[in-house]
Amino acid sequence: MGTSAQAGRTKLPKLQLCANVVARSQTKYQEALKVLNDYIKASYPSKQEYDLDHIRSSFLDEGDNLRLTYEIENSLLNIKKKSDKNKYTPQHGQDYLELANNALKELITKTNIINKSSVMSQEAKQAFSAEYFDSMGFDELTRAIFEDLTTLPEDMQNGWLNSFYIQLGIRIELLVELYNINPSEPPSLDFLIDTRKQIKAIESFYMQSKNGMTPFEEENKPATAGRPQKPQSFIVCRYQADAQRAYDEYKKSSH
Repeated sequence: MGTSAQAGRTKLPKLQLCANVVARSQTKYQEALKVLNDYIKASYPSKQEYDLDHIRSSFLDEGDNLRLTYEIENSLLNIKKKSDKNKYTPQHGQDYLELANNALKELITKTNIINKSSVMSQEAKQAFSAEYFDSMGFDELTRAIFEDLTTLPEDMQNGWLNSFYIQLGIRIELLVELYNINPSEPPSLDFLIDTRKQIKAIESFYMQSKNGMTPFEEENKPATAGRPQKPQSFIVCRYQADAQRAYDEYKKSSH
């Protein structure tokens, strides 16, 4: 009596699976970008294509700020979630802290670029120095955002944020150090939660100041209360980052 092969779906090679993820990610990014372009055209119907390119770049730059703060906040949240479910592993700590650290470095780099060319930004960075942020908890930071940050001109806001991100970098470095001391345990959950709250406050600032949101979205946002609507530029930047990570994984697998 002959044996028959086990029935079921054929398992695809890892490289093919990675290629499929790249294709899906790229499609989601292109679709989201088309929606953003439609919103921009609806917002500025009389603008020429050259002007629309510049406007699109500005919205994407702002959407990327929100995407990066979300990446930090979400990475720290994921460490806590894994810990709460007793599923935390050293690999989780390494991966999520690396994501948070890389996103923070991008924010520091972006604000540094403006800081170098803007005297107003430099003045704000000096005024809101390390001493200003020293030992500042979530409530104090929230109050500082509404009493100081939101009242500043845009260039001075950049200096404030640059100084804040540098201080946040010290917190992330401490979390990394705690991880390196004992990778099998989540690094100081109380400190991690407080750090996440602080970046969450900055994320809220970007949302409330309408950074990255087109006039079309602002005019057509839902009237009912609920979770704040994230701008389409954020969605584009997030899908673009997902597509890049998928491509990097594909390249690693191909070797």
